[in-house]
Amino acid sequence: MPSLKFQPQFVPLVESGEKTQTIRPIRKRPIKVGDRLLLDAWQGQPYRSKVRRLGVGIVESVRPIVIGVGRFGDEIEVAGKRLDTSERAALSRADGFSCATDLLDWFKQNHGLPFTGVVIRWRLLPNE
Repeated sequence: MPSLKFQPQFVPLVESGEKTQTIRPIRKRPIKVGDRLLLDAWQGQPYRSKVRRLGVGIVESVRPIVIGVGRFGDEIEVAGKRLDTSERAALSRADGFSCATDLLDWFKQNHGLPFTGVVIRWRLLPNE
């Protein structure tokens, strides 16, 4: 069962069920539709502390994404389709950012642009 770890800024959003998607690099063992997903956060320093379970989800979709494309490096493509302004804003909010600029800045700082990965969406299961 795949596990996703979330940074502290995203923990309340995952726990509340407000954040039901994440953008991740392509994995060696890809997450697939229908997978049960463990949603976790480190309690302290990553890899040196216990993990806290935020929830369990069922993967509903996995789509390729490229962030930081286009002439000015500020475009986003999902499944080969370049998103318009409102679609970029919606994607950013769903991922826990206030706007597309914040999402772009975060990915530039943490992964570098252009970033190629997947958008994973899940449905949160009731407490098990």
